[in-house]
Amino acid sequence: MLIFFLFTLLHLEGEKITPYLEAISSLAHKVFYEYPYLYCGENQGYDESLRGYATIEDSIVILALDGEQVVGMASGIPLKAAWEKYVTPLKENGTDIESSFYLGELIVLPNYRGKGLGYKMGKEIESFAKKHNYSQLTLLSIDEALLKVEPPKGYISSACTFRKLGYTKYPTLFTDID
Repeated sequence: MLIFFLFTLLHLEGEKITPYLEAISSLAHKVFYEYPYLYCGENQGYDESLRGYATIEDSIVILALDGEQVVGMASGIPLKAAWEKYVTPLKENGTDIESSFYLGELIVLPNYRGKGLGYKMGKEIESFAKKHNYSQLTLLSIDEALLKVEPPKGYISSACTFRKLGYTKYPTLFTDID
């Protein structure tokens, strides 16, 4: 039996993000409470940051929809607009901050992982960054090898998507996100 998955990718730039903030926040909170994030704090800080995306020039959010349901999201902003704790290690390593684009999130609900959705959204972020003359893409990823918790059965790591996208891991570049 063949099962087809049909998704709609919705591109939202700048202020066009605003009407979708609640749906984006809901998706992010579902994903960030699970492995490997295991976030158990307040949502307010993330929601404020997300609202900021709507005011940043060259910001983008790509939503993956299964019908009306938001099942995935990718977001990006110019690296110079990212939190300083993300920018500092790259700046200290000699990264050209002005020409770099930051892939903020690439998240997919567990039941939709492994279907190429993360890869497709990652490619869309890359295309957007190139179109806006950014020559480098950066992102942060949790080093799952350092976690003291085992992944749940059937877990698909985002590292698989990042490898397929051709991204290079720099283990000497890190930051503490607490």
